[in-house]
Amino acid sequence: MNMTRTRIYTFWRNSTLGHPITVLTILVVLATLAFQYTFVHLRINTDTAKLVAPDAPFQQYSRSYEEAFSQDLHTLLLVVESEIHPN
Repeated sequence: MNMTRTRIYTFWRNSTLGHPITVLTILVVLATLAFQYTFVHLRINTDTAKLVAPDAPFQQYSRSYEEAFSQDLHTLLLVVESEIHPN
């Protein structure tokens, strides 16, 4: 078994060192395919409204608030406080 493993490693080493352009081409193609697969199939959903059960009480309150104040949904309110320093 040890002799078979040595032959396999020797063959692998000779093949990769003897054809570096082929090995790099194969690696680039595999990396491209892996990136494409990841880009198409990996999705992250960060919408908290869809991650929590829609019948939860706070979800119902949130929907009621959105219906009542739909004109203010995309409004940003900033409050800035500072100390007043006399001149």
